[in-house]
Amino acid sequence: MINLALKYRPKNFNDIVGQIHASQTLKNSITSGSISHAYLFYGSRGIGKTSMARIVAKSLNCVNGPTLTPCEVCDNCRGINQGNHVDVVEMDAASNRGIEHIRELRENVRFSPMSSRYKIYIIDEVHMLTNESFNALLKTLEEPPEHVVFILATTEFHKIPETIISRCQNYPFKKFSLPDITHRLSFILEAEKIPFEEDALGFIATKAEGSMRDGISILDSIIAYTHREKLTLNDIYSVLGTLPAESYANFLDGIKTSNLQKALREINSVYDDGLDLKRFVWDVLDTIKNIVLLKNNAMQNTSSISSFTENARKKLEEMAQKWDGNELIFVFNSLFTLYNEWNMFPSMKSGEIRAMLEIKIVQIMESLKNPSLSQVLQKLDGIIKKINNENPPEDPQPHPVKPGKKMEEDASDNNDFYIKKAFLGTTDHTDEIKNIFTSKE
Repeated sequence: MINLALKYRPKNFNDIVGQIHASQTLKNSITSGSISHAYLFYGSRGIGKTSMARIVAKSLNCVNGPTLTPCEVCDNCRGINQGNHVDVVEMDAASNRGIEHIRELRENVRFSPMSSRYKIYIIDEVHMLTNESFNALLKTLEEPPEHVVFILATTEFHKIPETIISRCQNYPFKKFSLPDITHRLSFILEAEKIPFEEDALGFIATKAEGSMRDGISILDSIIAYTHREKLTLNDIYSVLGTLPAESYANFLDGIKTSNLQKALREINSVYDDGLDLKRFVWDVLDTIKNIVLLKNNAMQNTSSISSFTENARKKLEEMAQKWDGNELIFVFNSLFTLYNEWNMFPSMKSGEIRAMLEIKIVQIMESLKNPSLSQVLQKLDGIIKKINNENPPEDPQPHPVKPGKKMEEDASDNNDFYIKKAFLGTTDHTDEIKNIFTSKE
């Protein structure tokens, strides 16, 4: 069976999902006939740069072209789709990065196209070229023959020399949104006549991290696992080696309640099932991040909210009620520090990772038992209010002596001193505190 990412690769501008700015500008250029000699597409992986380059090549070289709707049946369109057209050369700069490759290219651009309107060079991962190769390409980009069009693609725009950037039309490609990926996956599954759960597609879209190609590749793996049966969340958990939201909730609840056995039970489950503990900790960090955003009423402003199932959202809301925001940030920083330590030693064995994680959990639990400064101050405020309510001040004397501002500040400082000392338990000043409030005028 053909790879789904190739089978459902966009064939024309109407198939393009997202990338509205780049798509519309290129369509306008083709329609008006103002074809540039060099284009630079840049953005992260799997967002359609190479697919767009092939669509532009077909639009320019189709027998009916230049056109926005290539026929897909002429020799030029079929040759470009199959990647073997003589006048459309696709180069991988990662493996053809030497100056000798660019010199060969410079020699070939002088010849007219054999069967098409334009000779088109698509150079993928162009940032991998050496400095000498860029210098050799520079003159050709500046004054290319009229029949030549360069389409450069890169995932690392900052590595492209300014001299190259200034000679190209630059098109930024954005990551796909969760709805874009979910809609495309739904379209593919319906075309393949495979039933699915809606929540499953949202989870795949989240794991794709903005890459349409990654999302479709994940979907392809899951379809192979299920033998084209109904696609469910449990299937995704099995294929990706992830856990349901309940597992992360139980782990964090074990930390919150100082239930070491409960927290270790989740760690042991991950370890015994052969899953990656690093990935588990990263998913825990992501869960904590979502709880913090939820507590600060920021979840509605993030695209990730649509990826949560109803059950997962309820779990997040329950955990948000249990946790203090400062405690969550403390746990996040502690686990993130441990995660970074693991990345410094990539050859670390799974047993070593497990031991470090277990000790870190014990350390976190011990730290959480000590009240934070905000909790201490909050409790102090409660005690002060309680004493004020139980011992209201007596009626003032008929002719009280009004103290000056300095006297009021000194008295206030003295009162707070006795209250805090009583709370900390170092000295019993209960009687002094009562006298303070009963003697107020």
